[in-house]
Amino acid sequence: MQDHRAIDALLARLPANDPERATLQARAVAYSTDCGCTMGAAFFAGALLLAVVYLAVAGLGLSSCGIAIAFVFVATVVGKLTGLLVASLKLTFLRRSLSRRLRSERYSAYVHVH
Repeated sequence: MQDHRAIDALLARLPANDPERATLQARAVAYSTDCGCTMGAAFFAGALLLAVVYLAVAGLGLSSCGIAIAFVFVATVVGKLTGLLVASLKLTFLRRSLSRRLRSERYSAYVHVH
């Protein structure tokens, strides 16, 4: 959440007519509201497929069904946490990129004549 506020402050410093401003704002909102569900769903789908293959090979015993269910659950949670981490990293990289861009624009705006 702190990165989102920092990005809002950096975006406010961009010129109003900057053509990338709306795109950057949309990316910041998308990254800050990402809940990891998409990545969790992808991990769930992959784990479910692997669990079905495992059950086809191992058989439908109580033990193998328990292992398959636990595997799908753990994989889904890992996927959700991975999605949250990726979104957080994207937000951090966006903040750093905006900060560097504004810093370089500030220095290029001044012409030093000797």
